[in-house]
Amino acid sequence: ERENQGIQPEIDSSISIGFDTLTQSWETGPLDGNSLLVTLSSYYQPTRESWFGDITVDAQHYVRLYKTVNIGLRGAWGQSFGDEWKRPFYVSSVDNLRGVPWYQFNYLTSEAYALGGAELQVPLDGLIRLLIFQNIEGIAGVDAGSLFTEYEDFDENRTAAFVTGFNFNLAIFQFRLHFAKSFDIGGLKPGEPREGETQPIVPDGWVTNFTIRYLFF
Repeated sequence: ERENQGIQPEIDSSISIGFDTLTQSWETGPLDGNSLLVTLSSYYQPTRESWFGDITVDAQHYVRLYKTVNIGLRGAWGQSFGDEWKRPFYVSSVDNLRGVPWYQFNYLTSEAYALGGAELQVPLDGLIRLLIFQNIEGIAGVDAGSLFTEYEDFDENRTAAFVTGFNFNLAIFQFRLHFAKSFDIGGLKPGEPREGETQPIVPDGWVTNFTIRYLFF
């Protein structure tokens, strides 16, 4: 508290601009169309005379191949700005970089990020029955991106992974069980620590990601 000078009043403001033409399936999610969301947030602490903020961009494009078989493409970028009190992002690995274990907080917390991914979703209900679960689909894709403080560190921190797994529903919840294996694109090397560190950020084996989501969010 002493380092942060105690509790400070803060004035927050945010503006978002975007569009959404996605066709949605209540069973599996987006099927085709596009979406774009740009958000600018600003924070002012008058007692510190401190001003900072961040900007994020998220774009998605889906192509329906047949019925509920689809390919989804996504790109995202974020940048924080301002004085010494500016806030870093925490980028969830299970939603963005599935080859990075969720507990790699030092890497997943950064002042800027650039992410991209592609994912194929194929319904498997006709082939697999799984107890009380419905709408089972298999997924295969690629995640790639970089988290960094300075743009000169982008190349050093970039990483990518192959992803496969399953999505399945129970009532109003969707369960996602995904497995990712990183491969070398010239940045973080799977199974090898960065210079000056003792533990690798991305392992050379498979990373398991399990999440539960509200189906209509």
